[in-house]
Amino acid sequence: MFKQPIKRRRKRQKLPKVVEDTLNSLKIKYGENLTVGRVRDNFYVSAYNVIVNPITKIRDMTKMEYVGSISPKGEFSPAKRRKMENFEAYNKEFKKLQIQNFISENEAKVLRNLSMNSRMPITEIAKQVGVTNATAASMIKRLTERLNINYFAYLNLKSLGYLRYLILFKFINKKPSLDEIKEAFENDPRVLLVATIKGSYDLMVYFCLESDKQVMTFVYKWLSEKLQKYKARKYVVPFSPVYGSVPVREPFFNLLKERIWHRTREQPRKLSWQLTESEFKILRDLAMDGNIQFKELALRNGLSAPAVSYIFEKLKQRKIINYMTLNMNNIPLKYYVVFVIKILDFDTYYKHDREGLIKEELDYKYPWINKYSFVADIGTPVGEIYIAPILNEDDYQTYEQIFKYFKSIEITSWLITDVIIGSFANRNFDNIYALEYKVLVEEYKFKPKSENTATQQVQVILPEIIPPITKQETTNNK
Repeated sequence: MFKQPIKRRRKRQKLPKVVEDTLNSLKIKYGENLTVGRVRDNFYVSAYNVIVNPITKIRDMTKMEYVGSISPKGEFSPAKRRKMENFEAYNKEFKKLQIQNFISENEAKVLRNLSMNSRMPITEIAKQVGVTNATAASMIKRLTERLNINYFAYLNLKSLGYLRYLILFKFINKKPSLDEIKEAFENDPRVLLVATIKGSYDLMVYFCLESDKQVMTFVYKWLSEKLQKYKARKYVVPFSPVYGSVPVREPFFNLLKERIWHRTREQPRKLSWQLTESEFKILRDLAMDGNIQFKELALRNGLSAPAVSYIFEKLKQRKIINYMTLNMNNIPLKYYVVFVIKILDFDTYYKHDREGLIKEELDYKYPWINKYSFVADIGTPVGEIYIAPILNEDDYQTYEQIFKYFKSIEITSWLITDVIIGSFANRNFDNIYALEYKVLVEEYKFKPKSENTATQQVQVILPEIIPPITKQETTNNK
């Protein structure tokens, strides 16, 4: 009987010691995933990466990039500069892609819980996800590092007496540099976000003021003092956020000091938009670091832990703190896109399109991040602004096609080329707690056919969006 020849594995040739020593030193710089190929007397080094989907266990991608060559004497000659730049750019894109593929179903649930309440005790998160406390803690730590997560208190600026505006600049002939723009707005406490855009305008500035009367004064100040060399057309848009958030910056609290109340004969009680000095300090610290322990807050501000817990609860009751949430800073982001929705036919809009647009806003495209980072109602023109993180090239075209389906609106889109100051909060918020979801239920009698599993996980412990502080959280975790 004919026997098939036995396939023998080719024996790996041993590298000369000087070459192996050089290779080991390269692994410190480029990582362990290096392979060597020999051509005559030279040894050529390449780096490779493999993505394995944790759910399907399938090898999704293998990529090789040339790093350089090692001579028989152990001397390393790196690849040319252009190739090295390509290698570094590839590694950056690989890490972003790795983030997207390596977020498991349980990790997505963890992100959902933390997005709804970043101070939720680990024991509760473990219970909702269905893992042990140690596993939950490990997942939180790993996600925080990989996604570069920062936690913060999402403030209600309206409760503090501030109105929100968007100003758009279209520069004539010459544009300021990014450094000039940053210098013009960075230290202004009223400025929350500044981004350069591509489209009808060049620059977008999100800021807050106490009244409409102050708008033109501050716009003139920016143009006359900081950007006086550049002529520009400007367009101011008052707006009201309805979904997502833009975290406040630290300079904002220099402005908020004006809201600190001190008891006087003329004013024995504080107004609804005023703060005590202790409230101001706690609010500032939580807005900058939402995961700071209550014990540390107490020591830092000369208070007791129960006093900190009481102040925190009062700030939530007064709706100054909407909730504790997070921002994923390291996502596979290609760019942000701004969709400006202008309502042309109000009858058709309210009868047919409004419900569909709200459903589009609250739809889930990815299981671990919300489809839109920010949505706001605007007054001139009457409509809405949607800001979406684009993770894949086809996302932009998909969104545009969806908006074009609605006949009562006109759509304009801008690409955000650089976010210079501030940031949009990218998170995994449970949309059944969004204000727009309430509109669907109350006005359109919306009944979902099936609820998202992650939504079901957090419903039990989030009847009022944020559960009250427990003794366990106060004494152990915070």
